[in-house]
Amino acid sequence: MRVASIALVALLFVACSAAKNPSLLGIRGDAAALEQSSLEYALRGDLPRALALEEQALAAYRSVDDTAAITGALNRVGNLRQRTGDPEGARRAYLEAQSLASVTGDGAEEAAARSNLGTLFEEAGDLASADAQYQAARALAESAGAGATLATILNNQALLARGQGDPQRAIDLLGAALAIDRKRGNEAGAANRLRNLGAVYAAVGRQAEALAALHEALEIDRRRENVPEIALDLMLASEVHARDPATLPIAVSQRRRAAEIHRLLGRDAAVARDEAAIAGWCDRLRASAAGAAVPIECTSAGPAASPPPASGVGG
Repeated sequence: MRVASIALVALLFVACSAAKNPSLLGIRGDAAALEQSSLEYALRGDLPRALALEEQALAAYRSVDDTAAITGALNRVGNLRQRTGDPEGARRAYLEAQSLASVTGDGAEEAAARSNLGTLFEEAGDLASADAQYQAARALAESAGAGATLATILNNQALLARGQGDPQRAIDLLGAALAIDRKRGNEAGAANRLRNLGAVYAAVGRQAEALAALHEALEIDRRRENVPEIALDLMLASEVHARDPATLPIAVSQRRRAAEIHRLLGRDAAVARDEAAIAGWCDRLRASAAGAAVPIECTSAGPAASPPPASGVGG
């Protein structure tokens, strides 16, 4: 009986272990699904819903004490809190992520947390602290061989350089980030760098280079079928075209297409900004000698249209 009892206990232990492991795997799987849903809501512009889902994923990872997953989720939660206007909540998430990553030796996540903290300092106007965080983050990412994180840090350093009045350094840093993204096949990152390059080029009067960068970003986003970013690309390109009276009709046409997408996405504030820009540009066209060539977008709001055609699969 004693031997049988020991065997029974052993069988119960095995059975309990078998039941526990699928449960842990299930929790991690559910958390991963929550993160995917969070990303999809974020891409659609529903940041509060995205944040709620990411916080649920973080709670799930905490329940199974998955430190690596917790660290990554904290960085994502911090980003969403920051984008929804909660800088203090973002700071707490980033600091916890940094602390966990420094203990576990996860250089990529620690670099991400430091870079994220840098963006908070930059938003608060503390450029010296932002620069210090970016420098530390860059060293960590380079040491860890974390290419994707390094590209983001270079991007953040570029935006800081632009704010500090050094556009050439911003262009150089964005070029380095873009090279990393292209090498890694990161089309989402590449499109982001190209948009930022377009903005810097436009700010220093290099219109042709600005439009080339924005056109490439638009082509990438069409391949990825990323409708919100197609609208963003069109909006930014329209702002560049609006600087030249000769291409003002193109600006109106592009901004109308962006407005149609924003309307379909239910982004009323964006539609209002689009319509205000279009109205101002149309007034300029009517007042100009070329007023007879006013585009149809100036005479009619036009019917709601489908987003520009896209092909391929998002990256």
